[in-house]
Amino acid sequence: MKFSSLLFVTAINLFFTNCGDNKAATNSEQTTQNSSSETSTKEVSAPTSSDASIVGEWQQTGVTEDKNGNDQLDTEERNSAIKMDGYMKLNSDGSAVMFVIKNKGHYEIETTSSGKKKLTLYDSENGKHDQGIIISVTKDELLIMNKFGGDSFTIWKRL
Repeated sequence: MKFSSLLFVTAINLFFTNCGDNKAATNSEQTTQNSSSETSTKEVSAPTSSDASIVGEWQQTGVTEDKNGNDQLDTEERNSAIKMDGYMKLNSDGSAVMFVIKNKGHYEIETTSSGKKKLTLYDSENGKHDQGIIISVTKDELLIMNKFGGDSFTIWKRL
């Protein structure tokens, strides 16, 4: 049941995030305050050298539940992954191209209070799309742990 809810949330997220228009990416986030006409700009920093291994093109290969809650992708969990179609290109300057329609935007890698790295994509309208905690990045694979509606892994293959 928990995994069914996760799939439903993932499907809705993909639907809504793929409906945006494809304007050019910017490296600033604009926030308009409702109570006044002021606009503030937050500069987005490029990834640090320790994050450099995540730079590149990625194709999502699957989503699977963390059945035993150990925050590790086990063989059984990998083998039970459901095929999902996703795409992201993360550039060294912090800009990004994302989703199957290749919407331009940018990304941030934030270090959480527990020292883990969190990946967030922003579309061309600066809509925030939390991807989750980066578990590992190798030459061929990016593994992200999602904690939204239950623990699950998103598996990405480098193109």
